[in-house]
This record gives sequence, C-alpha cells and structure tokens, in this order.
Amino acid sequence: MARIDPSGADPLEQQVYRSIRDALIGGRVAAGVGLSVRSLAETLGVSAAPVRDALKRLEADGVLFARPRSGFSTRPLDAAEYADLLDVRLRLEPHAAALAARRARPDDLAAIAAAHEGYSRALAEGAEGTRIAAHNQRFHFAIYRAAQNPVLLDLISNLWVRLGPVLARVTPDLIPGGHDHHALALDAIREGRADIAAQAIDEDLSGAARSISATIAALQASGSDG
Repeated sequence: MARIDPSGADPLEQQVYRSIRDALIGGRVAAGVGLSVRSLAETLGVSAAPVRDALKRLEADGVLFARPRSGFSTRPLDAAEYADLLDVRLRLEPHAAALAARRARPDDLAAIAAAHEGYSRALAEGAEGTRIAAHNQRFHFAIYRAAQNPVLLDLISNLWVRLGPVLARVTPDLIPGGHDHHALALDAIREGRADIAAQAIDEDLSGAARSISATIAALQASGSDG
C-alpha cells in the first residue's frame, strides 16, 4: 500500500478506505493475515483514527471482522459463498471482457498488455502468492476497465474484495492454463473478437475454481482463514 497524500482531492478517510480495500481486492493481504491499526497507519503515513474508521467500515461491509485486542482480519470465505461468488463472476466478468473487445482504446490495450507481461514475469520468477495475485488482479481489472462500464466495474470489484485474500493463498502452479487463458484474452481483445475474449475469461475463472475451492478447504481445516 502506498503512502496517502493528505493534499489529495478526496477526504483522508476515503483515501485510506480505498487503499486498504484495493489491497484486499489485489490479493496484497492474504487470508488469515491480521490487520493492525498501528501498522497500517505507519505504512500509509497517517494517524490511527482514519485507519480505524476505514477498518470499521470494511467490517460493516462484511469484508473484515474485529478480533478483541488484536486488530482485524479478513472474514472467512466458505465453500458455499465461493460457489455463489463464482456463479456471479461467470456472468459478469466474461461479459466485461466481451465489452472490452468492442470498446478498448489504445491506452487500454497497452495497459492490458503491460499487466499480462507483469503476470508472466512473476510466474517465471516463481514469485510469492501475494505478488502473483496482485499481477493477476491488475490484468483482469485492466480488461474490466476497458469495458467502459463503471457500474459493471463496481459490481466486479465488490466480488473481488471478498476473493482477493484467498487468491493470495492459491499456489499458481495448481491453476491449469491460467497464463494461456490470459494470453488468449489479450489477443482476442486486440483483435476485437468479443466471443473469444469472453470464452477465455470464462475458462480462466472455471479453471481456477478447483484450486480456489481446495485452498478454501485447507484454510478452514487449518483454522488460518481468519
């Protein structure tokens, strides 16, 4: 998480909330990892008050839960909730990819390509899960922003804020074809092939589902899911 600019246009409390929420969406906070008010305040360069308010707001959103005298943690994601999330994702995210194939501008295509390159490099280097999850999120959201539909982007973000911490725990080599699906989606969007772009994202989400489900089960069994 980058340090907050107190001179920014948005209120400080909103900037802190958005920074922590974006970290959750991007898998930069792994499931089961505690969130300390003091540590986050130091990282973001702000006082404890706006951090505490942001964490309480995320608790009200159903994303975090408070631990007595030990800060906050991500709320556990169980198999049933993941199945519901996947059901909605399979309806929204391929549609966003299809829209991106029709609406992407040159700067959108450059952002998607750069995100794919970063993801590929992280995989090749055997990076840790949180780094790969962050690159994966950047790739997907570069596509979803290219759809030029803010309402759709907001809906997808609300799904990912629950899923991101779990994705940080998934072993990338257990997700079949993830890199190939990303490459196919990128090529299809470049070529304006909406049906292929949608299919690539559908297969990417479906291919990852078994590994994500296994990760959720392992977290529950170990008691480290929050």
